[in-house]
Amino acid sequence: MFTGLNDEDNGRKIVSSLEWDLVDSVMECSHLVTDKFHRTVKMLCCVAKGIPIVSTEWLKKCCASRAYIDHSLYIINDKKAEKHHNFSLAETLKKAAEQPLLTGWSIHVTPNVVPSPDQMKEIILCAGGKFVRNMPTRLAPRLVIVSTPEDVKLLKHAVKCGIPVVETEFILTGLLRYELNTTIFSLNI
Repeated sequence: MFTGLNDEDNGRKIVSSLEWDLVDSVMECSHLVTDKFHRTVKMLCCVAKGIPIVSTEWLKKCCASRAYIDHSLYIINDKKAEKHHNFSLAETLKKAAEQPLLTGWSIHVTPNVVPSPDQMKEIILCAGGKFVRNMPTRLAPRLVIVSTPEDVKLLKHAVKCGIPVVETEFILTGLLRYELNTTIFSLNI
């Protein structure tokens, strides 16, 4: 699978010449090829699943050898993005491959969240979490609501019940750092 490439056509030609499958679904993806770190839904889903995120150089080396080669030397190295988001992609991918971050968590997403609730659902499921379609009505262990100030009116009962309400960064940044912190990313309502 590709994301954020300027020359995706060349990548498609290489994949075709190797007789590999190019997929559109993260659920079928074995490697994500990109030129640098982009915080796209595809990228976040692949991070969540621990799928190797590799440079185009990996594809070129596979093409040159006419075979699959070890991807470990070709995990993208985007120091600027890693510094900005305070994470190590290689370390996060390793941890996520061992155990999805949201295993055991149930998460409800309110309507005005960005990325959209459907996109957040995909990220949550890739990270091993349970997507809760309806607004929770009682507190449960490892249950959070991801919301935004625009949806504050929807949260009154949940807040009364003590259900933690967090910003999207609880998941988006949490995935990158492979840590969950309801305090830092609590939504002030």
